[in-house]
Amino acid sequence: MNKKDIIVLSISPFLVTVGALSALLLHSLIKTKAVEEEEIDLSESFEETYAQYKTLNKEDYLTTFDDVDIVNIALLNVENSEQFYATTKGEVVALGVKQSINGLLIKDNKNLFEEDLSYSRFVKAANRFYQDEEKVTWYKGKYESHIGHYENCKITEYTHEAFLDKWGRTLNTGSIYTINHKTLIESKRENSGEDTYLITLELNPKLSTLNYIKQMKITGNLKADPVFKKITLSFVIDDNLYLKSLSTNETYSTFVWGIDASNTKGTLTQDFYYEHKDIPSLEEPINYE
Repeated sequence: MNKKDIIVLSISPFLVTVGALSALLLHSLIKTKAVEEEEIDLSESFEETYAQYKTLNKEDYLTTFDDVDIVNIALLNVENSEQFYATTKGEVVALGVKQSINGLLIKDNKNLFEEDLSYSRFVKAANRFYQDEEKVTWYKGKYESHIGHYENCKITEYTHEAFLDKWGRTLNTGSIYTINHKTLIESKRENSGEDTYLITLELNPKLSTLNYIKQMKITGNLKADPVFKKITLSFVIDDNLYLKSLSTNETYSTFVWGIDASNTKGTLTQDFYYEHKDIPSLEEPINYE
């Protein structure tokens, strides 16, 4: 069990991130409490750690690297993979209303695709993103019968730099949370099966969510920031330090329909497969049922 003190200094966003979660519940109906952030320095590079990992035998990984190092190596393995896909399933519950979430992320060399669907009794949303070497294109569609529809939808194009600045990530970012030694509160490592490890990180809910809040404010049409209370991430990583799955549990405060939803809970599980999958055309539907 490792515990870390949080050091507050001056601002610089971090490198790593994957998928939309709880903002979709908040779409168009939510006002959130503003949080004034101090300027902080969260920069921490894991490139040298990753280069060292490439020189070692796998028998040495667990004794050479701590939990935060291993997680960031696994996230960099996702980013550096030429081909993979990841399926997403989750939910957000606020004031007793459950918002279900499904998604798919595909990487095929320099091209990436992501779809996020969200639905409840009150809110339905569908978004697709296509990223190539030059730009990221966002298609804001409609959700009907468990499928996203994108005919005559709103289309927004970004450079990679503009998308990163606006959304806090690109499609090739390992995790939208800032995960490093400065945002870590507590970690735990255990065997989770044959040749796999479960690493659970509790992160500082204020410092780890700065990029995530950017995304939430767009997809949820928010005027101010939600206030995060707890962030717990659980990573299943194989003995080669490739990420197999990521489970997210978060708790935060918002205002939903003018009511203080101070115990909103979001959960998300993403499973990774390191093999080829075709990127669908905009007209090709994906059914998650």
